[in-house]
Amino acid sequence: MSRKIIYLTSILLPLFIVGCKKESFVKAELEPPYYNTSDSSTDPIQHYKSIIFNTYGTYLITAPTIRDYAYNFANKNKIDLTAPEQSEENLLHGIKILKEQFLNLYPVEFLKKNLPFSILLADKIIFTGYISVEDGVEPPRPEYYSYASSSFIAVSGIRKNMGKNPKERLDSIRGDVNARFWLDYIEGIKGGFEVSKSFYEVSKGRYKKDYFDDPATINYYKDGFISYNKVATIYDSNDGWYTELPDEELDLRQWVEFIFRTPKTKIADIINAPGNEKMLKKYEILKQSFLDVGFNIESLSK
Repeated sequence: MSRKIIYLTSILLPLFIVGCKKESFVKAELEPPYYNTSDSSTDPIQHYKSIIFNTYGTYLITAPTIRDYAYNFANKNKIDLTAPEQSEENLLHGIKILKEQFLNLYPVEFLKKNLPFSILLADKIIFTGYISVEDGVEPPRPEYYSYASSSFIAVSGIRKNMGKNPKERLDSIRGDVNARFWLDYIEGIKGGFEVSKSFYEVSKGRYKKDYFDDPATINYYKDGFISYNKVATIYDSNDGWYTELPDEELDLRQWVEFIFRTPKTKIADIINAPGNEKMLKKYEILKQSFLDVGFNIESLSK
């Protein structure tokens, strides 16, 4: 009876349903059989969809449409997502990326508790929100390696041609999707991850500081930073470089990306190098913050 009521309500009051929380949205708009989770001995893609659902309770969507990614609760996500080429070869390639760069990094029980409703595979994800236009020319829109919202995580770059440097692209996907998982979903949506304020105290007084130097020549590690703020950094042919250090939010995101995409031996070399004491302090604080929610970053094999 309750399912019939939910179904009728979704027809009569669609605008109300859009504003509901994730649980209501899932029941009214995304419930099976829209997503097929049955196993197949002849279809390897369907077989893995079944494995994902039965292992984690999450739907793997290999041909996402706008209904799968349009909304973040009542707010519209400012993205345009292009589904990957639907050949078996390409989708198996995408599933391999998903496993190696994301799912296989975590214990099964941890993902059962923390994955969203669905995982989307995408060829590309483009930002569709406001961007500033100078001299009447709109700059290229940002393309994301991944995206996280209230009900899904999307992994982009699912294509056979990975560009001139496929390893670098895979590393970027790995860093980005895991940072979005932790910061945009677990912390931002679930409220299940919190970094100690002492992390920011290490670099206090250096946030958003500027340099008039080429960003490639600056030692960020001495202040406990991974890199600089690329959006706020500019080059002028007359005035030269203006380089800005990250703010607190970008600092944390760069750190989480760094931890997931960087080989353990390289991380150890950096944080233990003379003059990089602030890097070591921030690493140890982050390690404890992850441990507090049941994940050990030192278990990462990369």
